[in-house]
Amino acid sequence: MSKDFLEHKAFEELFDLHYGNLVGFVYGYVRDEEVAKDIVHDTFLTFWNVFILFCKILFVYIGSELRFELFETFAGGGGERTGGNRVVGVCCRRVGRV
Repeated sequence: MSKDFLEHKAFEELFDLHYGNLVGFVYGYVRDEEVAKDIVHDTFLTFWNVFILFCKILFVYIGSELRFELFETFAGGGGERTGGNRVVGVCCRRVGRV
């Protein structure tokens, strides 16, 4: 499966799960069903595009941090090889996984 297909599928599932409730919520404010549908649709698209951009930026950031840690671990410190577990631990702590 392609990455684009998986992204589309994830968006579709999220949209289907929350669309009806959000349209009802927005309708309570605007009292026009078509306007409520447009607002929710546009909000979902904006959210999804920002989310995808955030994921791409995070991927680049984590990749650059990992490259830096690998360089520091294996090439820095007088050329002493300290092992891969330190790299994984440091990177995981930086992204809040440990």
